[in-house]
Amino acid sequence: MFKFKASYVALAAVLTSSVVYADPTSYTHSSGATVIDIEKPNAAGVSHNLYRDFNVGANGTILNNSGDDVSHSTFGNIARNNNLTAGSASVILNEVTSKNASSLKGFIEVNGQKADVVIANPNGITCSGCSFVNTNKAILTTGKVNMTDDGAIGSYTVTGGTLTIGENGMNAANGYAVLLADAININGKVQANNALVSAGNFTMDNSSGSVTSAGKKATLIQMTVNPQYSIDVSSLGGIEANSISMVGNNIGFGVRNKGSIVANSSLQLTSNGNLLNKGTIKSNGLLSQVATASGITNDGSIAGAYYLMLSSGDYIVNTGSLSGGQLIATANGNITNGDSGTMTGTSGLSLTSGGKIRNEEKASLLSNNQIAATAIWLFPQ
Repeated sequence: MFKFKASYVALAAVLTSSVVYADPTSYTHSSGATVIDIEKPNAAGVSHNLYRDFNVGANGTILNNSGDDVSHSTFGNIARNNNLTAGSASVILNEVTSKNASSLKGFIEVNGQKADVVIANPNGITCSGCSFVNTNKAILTTGKVNMTDDGAIGSYTVTGGTLTIGENGMNAANGYAVLLADAININGKVQANNALVSAGNFTMDNSSGSVTSAGKKATLIQMTVNPQYSIDVSSLGGIEANSISMVGNNIGFGVRNKGSIVANSSLQLTSNGNLLNKGTIKSNGLLSQVATASGITNDGSIAGAYYLMLSSGDYIVNTGSLSGGQLIATANGNITNGDSGTMTGTSGLSLTSGGKIRNEEKASLLSNNQIAATAIWLFPQ
């Protein structure tokens, strides 16, 4: 015998742009979780849900994507969503229309057919202890969601907003985690099958993943006196996934890592500013790429199991460890291997500089094969 919902929590409507948007119907399940009966999907399979507030507490939230009654292995009976008589959604878009930020502290589970889950809030999102269950993609963004004429999600345009992963982290281990915001602070662990982290002002095509930067530039103070970072990973933060792509789109805003970024397969890190690494960046895949418009400063460890390619529009300074099966480092400016830094290319080491290459007294260039260095000036000490 199914226990049907006896009452609903009527959530307030919000007036935005002269249109009244009512929050989807929701109620508290006997388990303590909040159940949201998502809106009817359109012809493109998108259920577009508008909220005054979207927050997830410790008891979690269930997005009800089933037109049938469900006997859940964990939560027991969940009554059918009567909005879904014509079928379930493939994408569940949750969009905040007020000026309130979102706090996600518990699980978000899709009941019924698996779907992509999008949470869009231009005022900011903090995820600390949030997890995603029965989702293909978990997309958190402070950007505007642009719909196509047929009702599909066409692109995301980010012009502001901060996305923070708190100390309790984010778990999307069985799916794809996508983080899109002007500034992204990672103070806890992000676990995902695959992860995309893109920061700055930009538009990202939803189908191809191609990104068009808006060309936002840092001021001199933001680059020097008080450095600003598009992506900032603290010592307690990090990302672990099969493949990881990190992009800092704003000009002059760097990427800073003090934590642990580990890809079991491919790794690509691109910054329109500099990279400051004091933590661990590691990939076990065939190709690991780090490219910056400005400099690369490494006081930690950057490692690629096979090919590690570093490309800098300015300098490379290493006082930590750079290593790969093949280590290929290219800089328009100087390359400095300082202090007790090591650059290791087990099968080959190639350094190309538009300025000087300097290997200081306690530093090491190591390879079991060939070491090639090309520069205007070579300074071994």
